Amino acid sequence: MLLIIKRASALVLVMFALVSCSFPAKPTGFLNEPSKMTKDESTSYQRSWTNPSAGLSKYRKVYLAPVALHEARLRNMAWNSRNLTGRQKTDLQMMSQLLRCEFAKAFSESPNGWRVLDQPSKEAGAIGIELNVVEVATSRPLVELIGTFIPGGGILNRPSMAIEGRVIEMKSGKVLAKFADREKPPTSPLSISQFQYYKVHRNLMRDWAGQTVKWIERTNPKEKVWDVLPFTLIDF
Repeated sequence: MLLIIKRASALVLVMFALVSCSFPAKPTGFLNEPSKMTKDESTSYQRSWTNPSAGLSKYRKVYLAPVALHEARLRNMAWNSRNLTGRQKTDLQMMSQLLRCEFAKAFSESPNGWRVLDQPSKEAGAIGIELNVVEVATSRPLVELIGTFIPGGGILNRPSMAIEGRVIEMKSGKVLAKFADREKPPTSPLSISQFQYYKVHRNLMRDWAGQTVKWIERTNPKEKVWDVLPFTLIDF
């Protein structure tokens, strides 16, 4: 019996480890030359590229373009009541609006004096951030509920989100940097956020926004921008 328990525990740990890993999403064509992007361990993104002469930290004005939905994909719609009501048709649009809001909030709340522009501007010292929602895998509350009664069942609920983005200099139109990332919520024995369809994704957007601000503001290009921990006791 003890041997069975040990093997079962080991299997659950392996499954949790696999679930916590996120593989890069397939590029959509939103970014030119995606092959230029590589894994930079100093950033929180899975893939990124920065123009060596970009000097991102010198900018303090930012325009956040309306978020694109270029070849955006919506997944995890089986066993999902939103699929039955037809509300999923507007979900991607809602995600794009929320993503832009989270980035605007992160820049405006930075202590380093950012000015968030309402309109595109070619004034000196301004950058533009253009984002694209690549993929949204919704949470499935029913599957998560089943997982509370069947050990390991919640692993079948695998919400995630993937985005792409580029930073441009508004005056010249030159691309200063590009990035792409897919994230999942941290693995947790009690994941409250996954009992809601899109709370997980709002958390991921907030994390991306904060990490992007830190990435742009850092004066040392090798300064580490930390990702969130892959495990947590309670995921709100």
